[in-house]
Amino acid sequence: MDPMASSSDPGSDAGPTVQRYIAETLTPVTTELLSALLDEMPEVPESFMLAWLRGRSGVPGAGAQSLRRKNAALKEELAMLRGRLAAESAAAAAEVKHHSLSFKKQLADLLMTAEIPLVDPPANDPAKERISTDARICSILRGLQGSNVTTEELQAHLQGALADSALSLQTLARCLGPSPASEAKEVEEALVPDKYDLEDKMQLAQFLEKANVRLVRVEFLQKLHREGRRLPRRQEAESAHVRVGDGVRTALATHEEVLGWARGEKTEIGRIVSVSHVWEAREHPDPYGFQLQKLATSGKLRGQDCLFVDYVSLFQFKRLDETQEESFRRAMKNMHVLYAHEHTHTLRIESLTPEGRIKDAWCHGELVEVYDLRSGHVKPVLAADLIQNRTAYHQRGWCVAELQWSSTRSESNRSQEVDSSESDQAGVAPMDPDTFRATVGDRLKFTHRSDADAVMQLQRRVFEEKAASCKALKLSNLSADALAVGLRSLDRYPQLESLAIVRSALTPNLPQLLQVLETKALAKLELDGVNLIEEGARQLAEAFCLSSTLTALTLSNDGAWGVALDLEALMQNATLTQLSLQGSAITQDGASVLLKALQSNTTLARMDLSENDIGMAALAIARAMQEEQVACDVSHPHVELLSLMKYWGESWEHLEQRLTQLLRAHELELDFEHERMGPDGARFLRGAFGQQLQELSLNLKNTELGPGLSFRHH
Repeated sequence: MDPMASSSDPGSDAGPTVQRYIAETLTPVTTELLSALLDEMPEVPESFMLAWLRGRSGVPGAGAQSLRRKNAALKEELAMLRGRLAAESAAAAAEVKHHSLSFKKQLADLLMTAEIPLVDPPANDPAKERISTDARICSILRGLQGSNVTTEELQAHLQGALADSALSLQTLARCLGPSPASEAKEVEEALVPDKYDLEDKMQLAQFLEKANVRLVRVEFLQKLHREGRRLPRRQEAESAHVRVGDGVRTALATHEEVLGWARGEKTEIGRIVSVSHVWEAREHPDPYGFQLQKLATSGKLRGQDCLFVDYVSLFQFKRLDETQEESFRRAMKNMHVLYAHEHTHTLRIESLTPEGRIKDAWCHGELVEVYDLRSGHVKPVLAADLIQNRTAYHQRGWCVAELQWSSTRSESNRSQEVDSSESDQAGVAPMDPDTFRATVGDRLKFTHRSDADAVMQLQRRVFEEKAASCKALKLSNLSADALAVGLRSLDRYPQLESLAIVRSALTPNLPQLLQVLETKALAKLELDGVNLIEEGARQLAEAFCLSSTLTALTLSNDGAWGVALDLEALMQNATLTQLSLQGSAITQDGASVLLKALQSNTTLARMDLSENDIGMAALAIARAMQEEQVACDVSHPHVELLSLMKYWGESWEHLEQRLTQLLRAHELELDFEHERMGPDGARFLRGAFGQQLQELSLNLKNTELGPGLSFRHH
């Protein structure tokens, strides 16, 4: 039975002695507990501690003094207040040496008012495990039930619980009295993540519904930014609305919409994007609107995107009923689903609000609406009075956890920094757990040391789950160091069949990739824009020729391949069925070598030579394909155009003359009046002449192009 529900509570008619004991002894002890917990926080807590102690010390006029002074006077006042409370406690203990602590109601009320954070400070960071106030009080009272404890013993118990700065329910219950073994087990089981398939769209929607997590429409964030407002809590956002298209919708997407999205129905949900960001103040993650501005103006977000923003998507402090607490607990123990699922994207805000913007906000007395514990309402407070946290993104344990969860998706470019460009090597590679602990673990900052173990364990669990089932992995926009981490992690991918490396620094990591090609039976490999030097390209080309497993190979947007590739030797590979050399500086001579080799190759089915200047070789390739001299389908705008013109009845001799003229031309005028070109012909023309000509004039009167097709002058 819940001890708080007892009707025979002897504290209901407690006498003056008991009341004095509560006021003069328990209150100072609680104060010391709160101070010790605050000392463990990463931010400097003097201002908050001072205000709290002033309010309970009865010092006249204390509230009129500045709470932001950082000088010797502040520390002296803090020491004086602590000394005064300690003296009062000692006096009360001398008069009332031994008391029964069975008056549970008063103790519960005291702890509820103090809001002592036994696992995490209230409203500090929702991306952390917390246990509700009611649950904490119940655990304390169970331990005290039927006990007689002296003042000194109570204080010793509390100090013992704080000794390792990792106060938990189990620790507190163990210190204060006998705790059933099942209670600790229940707490541990409550923190074990549920099993969700991180590739199943419907299971993602079901998680959001079960945990009652609501997604924020991007249009609502844009509206808040336009109006100069700040992010609201989930509790307030539930009643907000925003115009979407021609109608008005709730600011938060409904669970019915998300389930419809998962079923493939037409909804007003585009992508699901999880936002990874810091909390810049304990009471509000974005008190200066800097992060909101980044989201509202980001070119990386699209219309109808729905975002997970923890402060708006999850119930925040103070959660006033058990349904809100249960929602928060379910969301927190499965938070990785939002960042590791294959049907979500991650948008990171790694920068902090600039100091100049903070200074301006303080000077102008900017207000932020936050929950006020004393009044029990959301009300505006000075941004300057919030407890600030300027710890960098990459030093925060939970931010790095979100970063790592996001990197385990099959395509690493689904996690992007809000300010990064396509050319920036700002991507993050999946990191195996041992490397994560060795290279990252020691430099992360946590509110409580126990959080570090939770992050390490969950990072291992998510990485191993994703790596075990991953068959196709795409690594994009990685620096040399990041790519090295990703390539080392591939040992943990037992089913890997396809690997893509895009716009990343491959040259320093060439030995690792060669080792991967030796140890992994890859069927598909894509190297796009990796800026290899000629010697590196030559070494890889030799490995490709010898591979007995590759069926699809893409070597694109890198001029080194045009020089280093032994095209004739590559055509001897007996397993390749698809080859893309798009934008790889293949010349007319190189294309002629390829054509000759293709005439004896019976396995290659498709080859892409687009964005290469193959000159007159285009005519030879088109003719060989037309006359079935090769079994391979070659893609190149000139080849496709010549094939189309042949289909229209042009002779090869005439086409040779036309191609010679076209290759020299910078201006071209074509008359297609009353011709039925169709969409395919229009696309071929656009591809064939789009890069070469400075000016293209077309008479398209009464010509059918097909839907969605257009030309523009160069």
